[in-house]
Amino acid sequence: RPVQTITGASVTDRRKMGDVKALRHFGDLALGASLAFSREEDYFSRAYGLQGQYSLNQKNTVITAGFGRSDDNVRSSDNPDLDEPRATNEYLLGVTQVVSQTALVQSTLSLSRGHGFYDDPYRFTLTFYPTGAPAFMPDTRPRERHAFAWLTRWRQHVPSANGTLQAEYRFFRDDWGIRAHTLEAAWQQSVGERWSVRPALRYYTQTAADFYSPLIPQGRA
Repeated sequence: RPVQTITGASVTDRRKMGDVKALRHFGDLALGASLAFSREEDYFSRAYGLQGQYSLNQKNTVITAGFGRSDDNVRSSDNPDLDEPRATNEYLLGVTQVVSQTALVQSTLSLSRGHGFYDDPYRFTLTFYPTGAPAFMPDTRPRERHAFAWLTRWRQHVPSANGTLQAEYRFFRDDWGIRAHTLEAAWQQSVGERWSVRPALRYYTQTAADFYSPLIPQGRA
């Protein structure tokens, strides 16, 4: 029977990062901007974002729209010549609705469109076959990735228990064939004026990418 092994990164690294955000209110309208950077030995990222919020219905409804972009450079501790770019644009549209004095619901749609280097520079697949030489190949992925996500949250405060019931569901899909569902339920319990405890239960499921194969086809060494 063919046998597969996968290698991964095993390096010591340190990350330096920083971000700054600013928000300005103009009555029912709020505009914000953000800048961020992150640097590692084998990865460098620069990002910025713009966001607007508009309140209506006596501020019981808030509509949010945003745009963000990140420009990254993928490098490798094992290959000093590797320096590949990756750029991603992200779009967001959401609404938050106050349902009652103790409950609110929030739903957000996000879309991302990226292109560039998506391979893992540390991952290699080695397949041993019963006969013939083993097949050895580096990680190879498409150079574009378009993704969509839908997130919905519910918050219900219970004054008599001084706690809040939290529930949320997230659906994710992309053009690699990945489909993911995340369902979470939690209870946030206030303990005094400064502390809170939040036990939670999360269920997550995900399909494999279309291009994934558990074994390297023979002849592609």
